[in-house]
Amino acid sequence: MIVLRFGSTGRLARICNTALKLAAPTATVYSANRAGEFVPVQDAAGLAKHGSVASLMQAHAAEQVILLDTSVDHSSTANLVAHEAFKRNVIATLHSHNALAKAIGFSSGITMVNVSRIQPTASHMLEYRTQKIAQEKLFDELACPVFMPNIFTLVGPITYNTQGAAWAQILKARLQGSPGTVLHEPDTKKAWVSEFRVFKAVSGFLAEPAPLSIKGPLVDGVFTLSEIAKTAYLPLPVLAYTTGNAAGWLFGDYIPELNATGHQTIHEELLRALSQ
Repeated sequence: MIVLRFGSTGRLARICNTALKLAAPTATVYSANRAGEFVPVQDAAGLAKHGSVASLMQAHAAEQVILLDTSVDHSSTANLVAHEAFKRNVIATLHSHNALAKAIGFSSGITMVNVSRIQPTASHMLEYRTQKIAQEKLFDELACPVFMPNIFTLVGPITYNTQGAAWAQILKARLQGSPGTVLHEPDTKKAWVSEFRVFKAVSGFLAEPAPLSIKGPLVDGVFTLSEIAKTAYLPLPVLAYTTGNAAGWLFGDYIPELNATGHQTIHEELLRALSQ
């Protein structure tokens, strides 16, 4: 079995790589780099990097491929478009050769909000939404089982340790008692899912020989930034803050508009983030 992955160091990549090591420890893993090459992760004899997906398929003609896509390039809008186009071309090639056994990717909650709610000045996010819709469409056309949930806000120890989201920065500020904290849109509702739930979902999908496809919002509950700053469920002093007036990329709440969300509180996951 071959694993072809886009992305290796991000939060979702770290979750998926752990699940992959447990579910398919003997799989041969290739990682796509920014030059468009496919580089073997293992330092095993006989494995060479490939300059195209055609070369990779030729070298492993008898093996099926598990696709693992956790990457996104937000360095510029042009780079975002180019990177997503490259990935779609590779995936379409694998599909046309019936080489895919399973496909794992992640869409965003941005595709589930009406485009009219995105700030007109947020051109990068508008393009990001377009690219994610194209990704969803491609995955819908694949003949293999597909894992493609919509992630709104990821919550857990990895995000906290990397300070990869506003909630994580606020939690750290509360832990340190940082003065002068400014929260923008503190009472806007945001849907969230735990890193652990994503790990379990990916692990289950990989473990099943013929899993059902998984699509749509993956949501544990809803929170606000003011809740992170003030909730009494954390053994920390309440964070004093002032409300800023900077507008985000979205008008209103960042939650699924047409689907029910979960009702789990975020408090336990915040404690988990603090303890690891």
